[in-house]
Amino acid sequence: NSRKVLGAVLQKAGVPDDRFAETCVIIDKQDKIGAEAVRKELTEKIGLSEEVGKRITDATTAKTLAEFAELAGVGESPEVLELRKLFEMADEYGYGDWLQFDASVVRGLAYYTGVVFEGFDKKGVLRAICGGGRYDRLLTLYGSPKEVPCVGFGFGDCVVAELLKEKNVVPNLPSTVDYVVAAYNADMTGHALNVARRLRLAGFRVDVFPEPAKKVAKAFNYADRAGAVRVAFVAPGEWDQGLVRIKDLRNFGQDAPDDVKQKDVPLDDLANVDKYFGLTLDGKPYGQAASAPAAAAAGAPVAAPKAAAPKAAAAPKAAGGTPAAAGGKPAAAGKEEDFLALHPYVGGFAFSRADAELFERLRKHGRPETPNVGRWFDHMESFSTAQRQSWK
Repeated sequence: NSRKVLGAVLQKAGVPDDRFAETCVIIDKQDKIGAEAVRKELTEKIGLSEEVGKRITDATTAKTLAEFAELAGVGESPEVLELRKLFEMADEYGYGDWLQFDASVVRGLAYYTGVVFEGFDKKGVLRAICGGGRYDRLLTLYGSPKEVPCVGFGFGDCVVAELLKEKNVVPNLPSTVDYVVAAYNADMTGHALNVARRLRLAGFRVDVFPEPAKKVAKAFNYADRAGAVRVAFVAPGEWDQGLVRIKDLRNFGQDAPDDVKQKDVPLDDLANVDKYFGLTLDGKPYGQAASAPAAAAAGAPVAAPKAAAPKAAAAPKAAGGTPAAAGGKPAAAGKEEDFLALHPYVGGFAFSRADAELFERLRKHGRPETPNVGRWFDHMESFSTAQRQSWK
């Protein structure tokens, strides 16, 4: 719908401009309180006649824009023509069949000035998944010296979750991080945040244990639940020496000695933490993996294995080359298909050069037919060539 169209209708009905927003709020309640209650409020609060109130509520039941314009008595007004143009452009672009005119969509917030919309599941069983619209003057309330036209929307995560359950497509997104950082006591909390920031800048996914970790068992339990590969303990003894004690929880057996699975790493060299263990987070020998974020953060060249592909069991930082099928065509329906069923990018949860390289190889042969790689391919197409080339 459009607030402009509704504005033309209400203006013709005799609603003063300064009562327009209030009238919209009343009409927006029709689904909840019914047409009769809306007419009563329009009469008592706005001062409209019963006849005009009925014409407005009857018009909001229209199934098409033309029917609405006729019932409301505004004909082919400029506001109606503008909204009609939107539907025409949607048809031209190819998604017109996903849109339908609904005169009852008003949106109660006063700042909307143009098109308003709500999104629903196709069956129309659930309440609105999202809603929003155009607002031209909202930013002037926050100091903008001129009008800045914007479009925005909000969505309900609960409705999205219910729809995913109903369609049996809830993604399996296990909680996994690379590091949990734990402060020895409250005085070390700031230092722990410093360590977390350094690790994040190096490209690692980091969580911070929210309590003092004098009892290390609590920190270990927290790290295990978070799926962390390593724990960084920030304690006074090591900190005073410029060190951070880091323990690997996943890549060494229980019988491995502490000096193998636990290292004191210089604070200023946290970006290269893998070299102290001789292994990357996913257990590969240090220096042989393309996924070492520390090397990427430091700007060092990273060797990508020519025939390596992401494994669904782990979310590496980046992916290597794609195995080629007969005739030189990348085997996009293999490991990438399985991996992309659980991840948005071939390197896990952030785009990387591996996405750009795989896209360029696949583009030579056209859009992949497999669903997950096909979805990923469409997403990659939404980026410009310059954007893809800038990925690390």
